[in-house]
Order: sequence, then C-alpha cells, then structure tokens
Amino acid sequence: MRLNEIAAIPKFLPNIVPLLTSKCSEILSFYKKTNGFLYRGIKVQKPVIIQPEMNENSRMPVDVSIDSQRVIDLKLKESGFNALRGNSIFCKGSLHYAKSYGEPYIVFPCNGFHYTWSDKIYDLWFAETRSPWQDALHYPNEYTTTEFINLFGYRKGTATDTEDLLEAAKSLREIMIHSECIFLLAELY
Repeated sequence: MRLNEIAAIPKFLPNIVPLLTSKCSEILSFYKKTNGFLYRGIKVQKPVIIQPEMNENSRMPVDVSIDSQRVIDLKLKESGFNALRGNSIFCKGSLHYAKSYGEPYIVFPCNGFHYTWSDKIYDLWFAETRSPWQDALHYPNEYTTTEFINLFGYRKGTATDTEDLLEAAKSLREIMIHSECIFLLAELY
C-alpha cells in the first residue's frame, strides 16, 4: 500500500482517513517524507485495530522473560525514556518481518508519540541469552543506568525526531512506540 492509496480504502472504512489525518498527522508526514511505513504483525484479521494508551504493565512479553522486561523498563525509566517494553507496541520498518508475526498492519501512532529502539540489538530474545547483555539483565545493579543504556544501545525519540526514526526503520531493529492511542491499519495489498 502506498500513502496515496489510504484515501482509496474500501467503503467499510469511510471515517478512518479523516481520523488519521487529524490525530496522526506527525506519522503521516514521516511516511510521506520517507515513502515507507512502520509495520506490526498481529494474529487477527480486522481492517482496523485501535490500541488505547498502554500503562507500563500492559504488555506481557512473548519471547523474553518478564524479569528481563522489568529490568529494562526500570533502567529506561531512570534514563527518562517514555516508550518502555511494557507500555509500547513493537514494530519494524519491514513488511516481510511483520508477516512473520501474523497479518501485517501499518502503525499510526497519535501525535506526540514517543519511541525507543536499540542500535545494537535486533531483537531482545537474542540478547537475553548472550553476553554481555545476559549479565546485565541478571545483575543490573552492577551497572549504572548510563552503562546499562549504552550497553544495550537504547535511543529515544519523539514524533519530531524523524531522522532518528528513519534510521531505526531502515535498521530493521525493534521499535517500541508509546502513544495516547495507536491505529493499526491492515496492509491490504
């Protein structure tokens, strides 16, 4: 799907275009500028999913331990990150990758969204069982917050940090997005 095709969405979604235009203008601007999308794979089939804001305990991890998620979220919070593992949805700049998790959806976070990504780790399940990350997850008090964040390569941004978001999308690494709401639009083509 191309951005200009969103306006041609089937008749069963007549109100989605004005809604996305008003509530998600920052990500729409990013998509226009980069001619790409952020995707999420989900094992459901609905034309649109609306995800309300998540608190830090909303997301239960699938491929990593809850203890690892809690350790990382604590260190991210201590460093002023808003998009945590527990309160965010995960996406990537790859349609192919999204398909490996289920039906692909295009991610439309509401304006003012925050994101977190790692420039060192593609997916945490890999790092959880390998040094030096495994050590940091098991003994987090042995690391200052800054050392921990640097070891994992975590970077944060907001809707206006488009260059860093583009780098994250092109890197094919996990991007955690936190927003007051997120619209997920089925990739129809």
